[in-house]
Amino acid sequence: MKGKYIQMKINKNRTQLHDEIKSTEIDLDLVMERLSLLANDKRTTAIMLWMGIGESTYTNWYRNGSVPYGIIVRTLLAKGISLDAFFAPQQRLEVPDQLVLAEQARAYSGTEWQAEVIRATLEAKKLLARANLAEEELYIKFLVDLWLVDEGKMFDNRQFEDAVINHLKTLEPQFERD
Repeated sequence: MKGKYIQMKINKNRTQLHDEIKSTEIDLDLVMERLSLLANDKRTTAIMLWMGIGESTYTNWYRNGSVPYGIIVRTLLAKGISLDAFFAPQQRLEVPDQLVLAEQARAYSGTEWQAEVIRATLEAKKLLARANLAEEELYIKFLVDLWLVDEGKMFDNRQFEDAVINHLKTLEPQFERD
């Protein structure tokens, strides 16, 4: 966040507020507005129900003027909703390579990872052959990356596969010139 700072005050006076932060940028009204969009209902009761917490919880947040980041983050993650999109919808936030690589290393042991990459590479080469496209390194890397997103499940969708092939074919003349 270049040039933009959020003033926060952590309230540790009461134990039940350990994960609540007072903020001048993202206030409770804005949070509730965004949560109402996700819950598809503007009523506080419905939003709290969607979050899986009691309605009286909101009353406490309102009375204390606090934004319960911990509860919101846990709810969004449990529902598979992007924290970036919720807290910073106008910004394109960066995902550091170190985090991506660390997660990949945790997700796969060396043997499993190698087996997946080999399988993805073979599938990429088959796809290129079916499409009469050259086995360019760039194509293979791209297809392997796509394959690894969900272990090739996207390629079960014929329309997705056709779209990828069509895009690769638009790149083919560039390789012929080089």
